Amino acid sequence: MFEALAKSFGLLGDRAFWATAAKVILLTLPLAAIAAWAGIAGVDALPHFRWGFLNILVHAVGVVGAVFVALMLFPALTGIVVGLFLDDIAEATERRYYPADPPGREASLATSTWQGLRLLMLVVAVNLLALPLYVVCIFFPPLSAALYYAVNGWLLSREYFGMVAARHTDAAGERALRRRWSGRLFLAGCLIAFLFTVPVLNLAAPLIGTALMVHVYKGVAKRATV
Repeated sequence: MFEALAKSFGLLGDRAFWATAAKVILLTLPLAAIAAWAGIAGVDALPHFRWGFLNILVHAVGVVGAVFVALMLFPALTGIVVGLFLDDIAEATERRYYPADPPGREASLATSTWQGLRLLMLVVAVNLLALPLYVVCIFFPPLSAALYYAVNGWLLSREYFGMVAARHTDAAGERALRRRWSGRLFLAGCLIAFLFTVPVLNLAAPLIGTALMVHVYKGVAKRATV
């Protein structure tokens, strides 16, 4: 798994990677800024209390919460954008590391957009369900981090593997591989979730994550045929 991650970082020397990264970053940052602004505006719209200190406390907690939610949604927001350029990164990875393999099928714009929107809806829904646990774990940072990586690792492993696998196999084939290699895929998803929490690197996380999942797919697909 870590060898696959190292290969994914090796793509940083590919011109196609940086061309795609520029497009993803330029489209994603405004979405993240809008999400944070909307959350802070919602906090400002809350009713004011008679006691000034309480207003300050509520506003401070609300702003921190809004920024946290925006960061939590960042992987999903980038998922919408990266879905549009996934084929570029997947093709660059396959061309560099698997030149003898048959090329993957390019997804349609409608399919790519739907995959990104589905990831956004899943991340929002599952993290909202886990919100009470986040609140409880806020006093235990290591436990809170572990919960974040577990929840989002599972989500990202499903969606990123699904997008990569769809280039080479049908839905039934994807499900069979996911059931057989669920632990390996979950670990890959946790690594991608971790990349999203590293400042600066998180801007390229969806692209590195896509490359990582290409390596993971190639590995499990090869083992499935043995």
